[in-house]
Amino acid sequence: MMRIAVCDDAVEICSEIENIILDYDKQLPVDVFYSGETLINYMKDGNRFDLIFLDIEIGKINGVEVGRFIRDELNDHITKIVYISSKSSYDRQLFDVQPLNFLSKPLDRKKIIQNIKLAATLLEKENKTFSFKIGNEIHRLPIKEIIYFESAGRQIKLISTNEVYHFYGRIDSVAEQLFASRFIVPHRSYIVNYDNIKIIEKDSIKMINGDIIPVSRTKTKNVKEMQIKYEEDNIL
Repeated sequence: MMRIAVCDDAVEICSEIENIILDYDKQLPVDVFYSGETLINYMKDGNRFDLIFLDIEIGKINGVEVGRFIRDELNDHITKIVYISSKSSYDRQLFDVQPLNFLSKPLDRKKIIQNIKLAATLLEKENKTFSFKIGNEIHRLPIKEIIYFESAGRQIKLISTNEVYHFYGRIDSVAEQLFASRFIVPHRSYIVNYDNIKIIEKDSIKMINGDIIPVSRTKTKNVKEMQIKYEEDNIL
């Protein structure tokens, strides 16, 4: 079951979102925070959320700083963040936080529920695993932990958030196994996890661990198409 947080310095906004969530599903745990500091301190103690509705203009520590803390300090790229704001346009720096979506005030009940459903769908997909064999042992790694694959001769290097693995295989076979997941092939020697990308440039992709993956000229169009597709999946 998803665990949801609501963070806004306006009590009435927090109450409105909480009521919408509980009206949709009374079983969903909802925690309410009235400042970015209290949310950060709570998460510092090891508490995690699947989805956070986070106000951008909130107190001393704003929503952008809270988002960066979650992504950079906690190294949490799984929690889904939905920014809420009274503004209709957003600063480009918000995209560094990789938010799930943006909602404008006054809030729309339908859109809040749509975001809950979207987050649940994505989290379910991220709980899938990738299987590979090293020696006589079968390893299963959660898809969400995979950053990218690199082909090196007859071996595949798998870079995850915690470890690097080497196993025998073909990069095209790996791509087939990942067909239903959110991966991009930017180069004949690489497969990258879209959800673990930090920045996409014309000729390179920067991953969350800082590694730079080349984008070949023949793959540029495909990378752009897949980026649009995955981003459209997030637009409600």
